[in-house]
Amino acid sequence: VGRSNAGEYARFDWIDIAKADGSAASEPDDAPDEPSAPTEPTAPSAPSGTTIGAERMQAEAFDLAGGYVYEGRSASAGGANIKVQGSGTAAATFDDASGRYDIDVGWLNENDGTASFALRVDGRTVKSWDGAGSGGDTVTSVTVDLERGDTIELVGRSNAGEYARFDWIDIAKADGSAAPAEPEPEPEPTAPSVPNSVDADLVIFAGQSNSTGHFYRRAGDSTGGALGNDVFERELDEMTGENVRVVSAGTSGSGSNQYADSSKYWWDVDQDRPGPSLLKAMSSIRSAESSGRDVDAFVWAQGEDDARAVRSDGSNKSLVTSRLDESTQAVFDYVRDELDDPDLPIFIQEIGIWPDAPTIGLNAVRDTHERIISSMDDVYFGARTTDVDEHYDSGHFSNEGYGIIAERLADSVADVLV
Repeated sequence: VGRSNAGEYARFDWIDIAKADGSAASEPDDAPDEPSAPTEPTAPSAPSGTTIGAERMQAEAFDLAGGYVYEGRSASAGGANIKVQGSGTAAATFDDASGRYDIDVGWLNENDGTASFALRVDGRTVKSWDGAGSGGDTVTSVTVDLERGDTIELVGRSNAGEYARFDWIDIAKADGSAAPAEPEPEPEPTAPSVPNSVDADLVIFAGQSNSTGHFYRRAGDSTGGALGNDVFERELDEMTGENVRVVSAGTSGSGSNQYADSSKYWWDVDQDRPGPSLLKAMSSIRSAESSGRDVDAFVWAQGEDDARAVRSDGSNKSLVTSRLDESTQAVFDYVRDELDDPDLPIFIQEIGIWPDAPTIGLNAVRDTHERIISSMDDVYFGARTTDVDEHYDSGHFSNEGYGIIAERLADSVADVLV
């Protein structure tokens, strides 16, 4: 029996059973004719028949697998939601016309942990996010292409005391019209406005909370505009003529190494091996690749925890920046090696101006990133953020701010890929 925690999977390798006195184990005298029933049911890997169309459906109406259970809650839509301690999946089969749809997912964001959530279509993750902070009843949105027969899954994993709770899902035609009763014929593809050699298929966003912040709106953030990841996809779609998809592989509150954050870090500089945040990111990347797409760019937004590790008098700045330099380059090399793409373009999102981190630390991180950009092949400056004043709090941008940065990132990526 195992239970994961944070970025650490509960992994077993083997079991060895031997008689305690060293003798060979004897055959049982009275072996039962039939095997005994298992103590726990095996979670189904596919829905048992529940279907969903262009409609709003309660999460508790889905086929529940893993640890998901029904939970009555008066504040939830329909008076109930689903919750999981551990991990689980709620699934249904899309039974409507193929086309492009807007999907809204209602979920609960509590304050006693950072649960993780994802929306999958036919096994590929089209949206992933975490429950950082506390926002209560929250909505996450995405636009996707659906085909009749696609399996739609709500996937959740609890963390600390926070269950991964889903409330409802709402699917609507992306153009605002009602979904037709019968599938429409697929239109003939139009010629792209850019050369066919452009490769902009899958882009990974990794780092800490100013990477993951592109994928959801924080509680109480009333600034307008689309989410950063949606802005990035839209802009890059227009510039490349490709159907770009962005995957969140970041870990909020993480450091580049264990001396910047002892539990959530990207590279172990003592053992020279991946940290839990990098292993978690690679798992998300592999899941995204299972859809048949390949990774064509990697966006990195990380450094606040490292900046805070620099003492106000600067006495340890050289040590902190040396570890930051070593671990960041190791992360980039590892990702390229794992993806078998030594020329994978990497884009660094500049660290912002934050009052809760010493200026000397923030400047040290920016200087280190500039050295990495100048010393490593195919590593680029992704987006300036020090002139973005649209802040949510003393460490994060507002939704409007992420939109501004996302446009700049899209420009940088297009300049390299097109």
